[in-house]
Amino acid sequence: MVGSFYVSVKLFFTNYFQQLTDKSSFALSYPSLFNFFNGVDDFSFSVLFTYAYASLVIFTTLISIAAPLDRAINYLIVVGTILSVFTVLSVIGIAVFLGQTGFYPPEKQYDPDTH
Repeated sequence: MVGSFYVSVKLFFTNYFQQLTDKSSFALSYPSLFNFFNGVDDFSFSVLFTYAYASLVIFTTLISIAAPLDRAINYLIVVGTILSVFTVLSVIGIAVFLGQTGFYPPEKQYDPDTH
């Protein structure tokens, strides 16, 4: 369940931000944001989200094992709030995306020269 949540949320946010910044005018106006959201550099949204999610899962596991529940409850509430915000934003975004494109969005053609 943890892995499927990670994959679905990461794919949605990565694809959404790539579509949002996939215009040549945006790339010319804001090249650093274009590179960040489209994964051009080593420091990109995809990498940052992966590290943030992995650190949340690891810290939650360590806190659950090491700390008593009465001391760890505040941390678990914060993590639960963060994950619930991710979930709500993903569900709303998917609903908006499906409302705009329908259930059969246009497909992109793969170009082996540019990947």
